[in-house]
Amino acid sequence: MTVPRWLSAGAVRAVLTRPSLWLEALAAGRRLAPRRWWRSAPWSPLPPANYLRFRQQTNSGGDGTGPLQGHDLVAFLKWCKSNRSSLG
Repeated sequence: MTVPRWLSAGAVRAVLTRPSLWLEALAAGRRLAPRRWWRSAPWSPLPPANYLRFRQQTNSGGDGTGPLQGHDLVAFLKWCKSNRSSLG
């Protein structure tokens, strides 16, 4: 499987160096994966490109085509983790 263009090596490295975020990264990936993604091409659990572009635009502005930065991904995962634990 190839790494998506929007996912920078720095973002992957930022998560890999923080074991406390590994489970949260897996959970977030599961939440973002389209339902029953394995039933149709391209057989990938990645969310649609237009959704990711929209999320990039709302996060950092611009046209949303740049790669996801490590600090942004870490901040998102920490936010998810803190909200999940506050909900019980």
